[in-house]
Amino acid sequence: MTFTLRRTGIGGISDKDDYCVWKDGMEVGRIRLAPERGWNGHENWLWNINVPLPIPPWCGGNAASLDEAKSAFKEAWLRFRPAMTNSDVDHWHHHQEASETGRPWHKDKHDAV
Repeated sequence: MTFTLRRTGIGGISDKDDYCVWKDGMEVGRIRLAPERGWNGHENWLWNINVPLPIPPWCGGNAASLDEAKSAFKEAWLRFRPAMTNSDVDHWHHHQEASETGRPWHKDKHDAV
């Protein structure tokens, strides 16, 4: 299972530690460094699945590194995705495609990592 991270960018400005998570051409979540939530000099990476459906609380969390955040995201996705019905997937894709028309910058190729 492959995910692509793209730096989040708005109006051509991107943050090197803020990523949209993509799967099969659709945005499925976000991973970002949250310095405002660090503790005792340690990094804190926030990750979450973000699709327009009810999201269980275990579909987001904190991690001590980007690699740990990616691993936790993947684990949650593998648990969450099988629970989606075809109707859920259609709803999600419809809303994401509709939102693209108002955000032309959104599908820009921001530094895939």
